[in-house]
Amino acid sequence: RGHVLRRDFDREISSLAEQGKEEVNLGDHGAEDEHVERIVQLLNGDCCEIKVLRLHSNSLHSRGASLFANFLSTNSTLQAIDLSKNAIGSEGFISMVTVLVKSNRSLQWLNLSWNPIFGLSDVDSAASSTEKQDHLGLVVSR
Repeated sequence: RGHVLRRDFDREISSLAEQGKEEVNLGDHGAEDEHVERIVQLLNGDCCEIKVLRLHSNSLHSRGASLFANFLSTNSTLQAIDLSKNAIGSEGFISMVTVLVKSNRSLQWLNLSWNPIFGLSDVDSAASSTEKQDHLGLVVSR
């Protein structure tokens, strides 16, 4: 599945970038942390003018968010990224927010909502994990 998914990402991002598209929607594509490196590589391409990246409803964790944060520390094209409804924990959240505060000036909108960023899924046994995770997150707009 990873090889097929990687090819789909390549095809989708490459074709959109070549056509001068500014938005890529890879939401609900089954993306995992291992795919983020390839996505970032495609976004770093010379012809890439993508300003909006939607990766909601995938299986990204803190490692994937940290890879995006590293990419965003030098990227000046991307203006919005949707990482909602993933499995990003506090480490990934801190990486993303840190890069926004310290080095990235182009990103205007970041959606980290519906992620277990505060790791509260184990805290309260009275509420279900899904219920607690679904309401945690952050949307940053500058």
